Amino acid sequence: MSVLVLPQAEEITLTIGQAFDLAYKKFLESGGKDVETRKQIGNLQKRIQELESENSELKKQLRDLEDQLMIPHVPAVRTILCSL
Repeated sequence: MSVLVLPQAEEITLTIGQAFDLAYKKFLESGGKDVETRKQIGNLQKRIQELESENSELKKQLRDLEDQLMIPHVPAVRTILCSL
């Protein structure tokens, strides 16, 4: 077993401290980005729900209009009867 000389121990301690400091800074940087990314994802999911709801409403309106086109109009029937 070897004994470290005091200056070497100080260098190792300083290096370990710098490594932890760098790791902590990287954690903070990525943590901030993760929070922002999650916020953006939440906003986009909300927008998707809004658009899906709008799409459903538009499909319903389209079906209603198609149904109206399938119903025979009364004036057309009256015209046929009058021409008899």
